[in-house]
Amino acid sequence: SELDALLAEVLESSTSHEDAITLLYGTAHESTISRCVYTDGSCLQPNTAQAQAGAGIFWTKNDAQNAAVRLPGLATNNRAELYGVLWVITQSPATWILYIYTDSMYAIHSVCHWAPSRAARGWKCKNADILQDIVQALRNRHAAVHMIWVEGHSGNMSNDAADRLAKEGA
Repeated sequence: SELDALLAEVLESSTSHEDAITLLYGTAHESTISRCVYTDGSCLQPNTAQAQAGAGIFWTKNDAQNAAVRLPGLATNNRAELYGVLWVITQSPATWILYIYTDSMYAIHSVCHWAPSRAARGWKCKNADILQDIVQALRNRHAAVHMIWVEGHSGNMSNDAADRLAKEGA
C-alpha cells in the first residue's frame, strides 16, 4: 500500500526529524482561512469493564461544530485525546489552517514527534489505529495543522469547555 511504501522510504532514509514529518504527512499548501479549536479527552471508570471515553471539541461559544463524541472501541484517556484530534482534522474543511489546542502532551508528542519512528517500526505502539488514521487524514489535507499545548484546568475557558464536552461524550 501507499503507507507501506512510505514506511519503507522512512526506514531507508537518514533524514532530519522535520524531513521525516514532511515525508510522513506531506506538504501543506497555503490557505487564507485559519481556525482555532480546543480538544480534550476523558475516560470515566478507567481500567474497568465499564470504562467509557469521549472527546470534546470546542471551536467557539454556540458554534454548531462543537462536539461531544463517544469514543468507539477501547476506552482510555489517551485514545480519547487522540480521537479528538482526529475528529477535528477529519470534520473540518481540508483548506482551513488549524490551530489545535490541547492539554495532552501525549497527543502532541504522538502526532508531532513520535509518529515517524512509530511508522518506521510498523506502528507497533499503543493506539496505532488512531495514529494511522491521523496520518492519513493529514495527508489528505491541503492546509497546515498546528498543535499547541495549553495547561489543563487552569482557567482557560475554551479548554474548560472542551473538557466539559469530553466528559459529556464519555
